[in-house]
Amino acid sequence: MQSTEQALRRLNDIFLEEIQKDPKFRELQASGKSLAFLKSNASVKISGTKLTKTGLYPRAQDKGVKHFIPIAPLMAWVALKKYGINFKNEKEQKSIAWAIAKNAQKRGTTKYRKPTEIYSTAAKAAIQRFKKELKDAYLSNFTSL
Repeated sequence: MQSTEQALRRLNDIFLEEIQKDPKFRELQASGKSLAFLKSNASVKISGTKLTKTGLYPRAQDKGVKHFIPIAPLMAWVALKKYGINFKNEKEQKSIAWAIAKNAQKRGTTKYRKPTEIYSTAAKAAIQRFKKELKDAYLSNFTSL
């Protein structure tokens, strides 16, 4: 019999499989960092019998809401993209990141203005698959006696 943590990790694996099946999720992948983060241990928190899954912008991607992007990851993104800007110092980089974050909060971002329900759909499908796996494993214990 598997431990609770092993079972919840399996649920996480099923969620990853389900979200990658969704063509809308693939369309949202600009750098691939969202998927890399979802696959990392940093995106999973298991506490007792509770699994908490986080993403980089799951609420914005799922519900299409206007959101304030956290400054630290946005500063890294600004440094990566640069847009031809040679930053004099970190303060200038932070200032540009702050302006982008405020604009996204006010107007939304191009990709996330409309709801996609990517995360909620994948979570529902993962839970259904997980329940079936649990049921099948439970029944196999009795049929093998």
